[in-house]
Amino acid sequence: MMFGDAAFEYIAKIPGLERLTNMYNRSTGEGATRYLGSHRTLVHYGAFGTQITDASLRILADLPRLETAAFTNCDYITDEGMREFAKLPRIRNVSVGSCVHVTGAWLASMPSGVDARHDGSNANYVEGYRAETLIDYPNLPVPPDIPAPLGTPPDNAGILSQMLCFGVHAAWQDRGCGWPCQQAKTRAGSP
Repeated sequence: MMFGDAAFEYIAKIPGLERLTNMYNRSTGEGATRYLGSHRTLVHYGAFGTQITDASLRILADLPRLETAAFTNCDYITDEGMREFAKLPRIRNVSVGSCVHVTGAWLASMPSGVDARHDGSNANYVEGYRAETLIDYPNLPVPPDIPAPLGTPPDNAGILSQMLCFGVHAAWQDRGCGWPCQQAKTRAGSP
């Protein structure tokens, strides 16, 4: 873990801070954003792979100087939160990508003249990033939309049968838990 929400108490006190990108700091969420809510000089904010939710977007929407923002791999933000974010008085540029609960419907809420982009989601990339996050940070809550592995675990699975699927579409196989594409290759005789 790099640092948690509490570190943002100090980050938010940096005088004249105008640009902040919270990248690969996967365990930060609302606590970090609450500290930033009192910041008066922040012009750009980026979140990559954090645990922020729509509550964070509402906090950020109250920042008086925020003009640009980018959100990538933020599983818990939605179109509704982005519509609230669109109320920022000085917003000029905002982009969202690989956030599984953001469909792009929020784009209609952006004022004219704002460069707003929704880059969609690459399912394989999102699943891989989710899996990596949950493996690296086992104390994080598991998103409720993560599917359980398909099928029935083999009798000899032991502890493996009690483990959760780490955010990827998996299926039980003779040799344990794996990805359905691996299962199809095995059936076809591929290694």
